[in-house]
Amino acid sequence: MQVNSSHSHVLPVISLLFAATLWGLYWLPLRWLVEQGLSGDWIVLLVYCGTVIYMPFLLWKHWREFAHSPGLLLGIALASGWCNTAFILGILEGKVVSVTLLFFLSPVWATFMARFFLKEILTQQAYLVLVIALAGALLILWKPELGLPWPSTRADWYGVTSGMAFAVANVLINKASDVSTQVKTTAVWLGAIAISGSLILLNANELVVPSGAAALRAAERQ
Repeated sequence: MQVNSSHSHVLPVISLLFAATLWGLYWLPLRWLVEQGLSGDWIVLLVYCGTVIYMPFLLWKHWREFAHSPGLLLGIALASGWCNTAFILGILEGKVVSVTLLFFLSPVWATFMARFFLKEILTQQAYLVLVIALAGALLILWKPELGLPWPSTRADWYGVTSGMAFAVANVLINKASDVSTQVKTTAVWLGAIAISGSLILLNANELVVPSGAAALRAAERQ
């Protein structure tokens, strides 16, 4: 039984490592898209609009599940939408290393949320990891001229709030256990489209529509 259990954990661990690697390298194609004339909010919108192609294939057997937990799915969409949008805006506007490290504080926020909202029991090892992670955050944010370990730029705030939103989304995804992965994935994509589209509309006075070629490159990134 122990062998089977260990094998059952291999795929999730590999998936997490692969996803973390992608998040860490995400800035490379994004900076290239900026060089092609796209702004951050347009990049998010066009990249996730590219997922619309896959939605019918994911949902053709599962679309009725949207009625099972509409509140949870809305929360997943909004949290993940801000997570993806803020992360992209942060690494395009600020220092990639700082924003990425601040984003990767998300396990800290997820642990607190899992403890208080999902009633999960934390081990001594978990508490030790939390202390180390928070100490690392203080080192990243420490600015001698300010004297406070606090986000000092908009990009820093993007990184911190993106990690928080990622934690919220993960807790909600875990809680929505009766909803299929296909539906939750679609909610994530739709959330990014909604949040980035809203930002574009809010900045309508500065609206710059990208060229067709640049838009096509962004959609191809997905």
